[in-house]
Amino acid sequence: MSTQAHHKNRKSRVLNNSSSNAPVLSTVYYKYSFLSYLFSTHTGLKRMNSDNNESGIILILTLFVLSISFVISLSFAAVYLKELQLSRAIVNSTIAFYSADAGIEQELFMDRQQGGLSEGGYGSPSGSPLDNNASYSFTIQGISPNRKVKATGEFNDNQRSIEITY
Repeated sequence: MSTQAHHKNRKSRVLNNSSSNAPVLSTVYYKYSFLSYLFSTHTGLKRMNSDNNESGIILILTLFVLSISFVISLSFAAVYLKELQLSRAIVNSTIAFYSADAGIEQELFMDRQQGGLSEGGYGSPSGSPLDNNASYSFTIQGISPNRKVKATGEFNDNQRSIEITY
């Protein structure tokens, strides 16, 4: 309905008061409020009547939008938790790597102190883990100058190995 047609309909609903010549508006004859008029004329959308079967569409659309946003939130949470697990694994792997490095350093120190270690496997000193509860073990193969030492560090089910030849 155009604005002019609306004003024309509005003028036709003006009641004349018999005692005076001033027109009096009657609100009983208006079917739509001013906001619903603006909504229907300026957006091209029609007002839904309560007797229409489409009156629950707003509830359905709201539930649909809420469920979509819930699914998106859950997917972000799943990605976040996976990233958190990966970052913890990287930290644990780094600790395991440096405990393997500690094993190599321990072997080199013991080799210099004792004038050469025999072939075989060795572990953390006194069988105890390091201060951070990581542990290492190393094996020696061969004699110098072709001696191979392989150290394995362990921390929270992560293992990293380093191998040197000297």
